[in-house]
Amino acid sequence: MRNPHGNVVDVVDLEGVFDRRSRVRSRKRTADGLCLVHWPEGSQQLDVTFRHDEGSASVTVRSDRKDPHRVVEVQLAAPAA
Repeated sequence: MRNPHGNVVDVVDLEGVFDRRSRVRSRKRTADGLCLVHWPEGSQQLDVTFRHDEGSASVTVRSDRKDPHRVVEVQLAAPAA
């Protein structure tokens, strides 16, 4: 998890939906920019938005993607002026 300047952020707010039915919302402390999200067994997709004072990012993560156990890199975009 990086800010718009590429620096690691220490805390993010996240809000997401697994398979358009199960919601997750929390504040996560990151470890060197790594933000872990518990993936419920059987879920196929997570639509998630990350927010921080310096920006936000929305991503969709699918369980059937290539290399599903690899980290998904996210860089926050600066708020629109």
